[in-house]
Amino acid sequence: MNNRRQEGHWANVRALDADGIVAWLEQAPAVAGWFVRLIGKLPETGVVPLDEWWENWSSATQPKIIPELVVAGRRAEVDSLGEWVKGASGHWYVQGDTREEAIAFLAGAAHSAADQWGTPLFAKALVVKTEDAWRNLERHAFPLTLVRDFIVGGVHTCRAR
Repeated sequence: MNNRRQEGHWANVRALDADGIVAWLEQAPAVAGWFVRLIGKLPETGVVPLDEWWENWSSATQPKIIPELVVAGRRAEVDSLGEWVKGASGHWYVQGDTREEAIAFLAGAAHSAADQWGTPLFAKALVVKTEDAWRNLERHAFPLTLVRDFIVGGVHTCRAR
């Protein structure tokens, strides 16, 4: 490891055993979702990391939709979201013409503020597509940002917790 560190390609090199990897992934469920998708081990669970959701949604057009488009004219809302992310308690509601537009705003705002608070939001934000998945993740021991993408009682909402 010291040889690799001295090559200067990485700031640090660490070796983790399976228990260490599991513990690390439990603390960052969005990263865990990305990892299990990367290695092809995730069945369809009704949960998608916010950054993956954005990649799929923004790629539906040619050219791709850029974050600046969905946050244009919404500086106050982006700042408000940033304050909520930094405090990260309670619920935060987004209103849009569609659920997809509301979720796109969250993801676009996180991309536009990646250096301030967006990257930490992506690390813990999951778009939840089913009520069962929501109930399971609501009880997760580590702090998550859950973005609802399903109908509750006939009401279409996008809610982050």
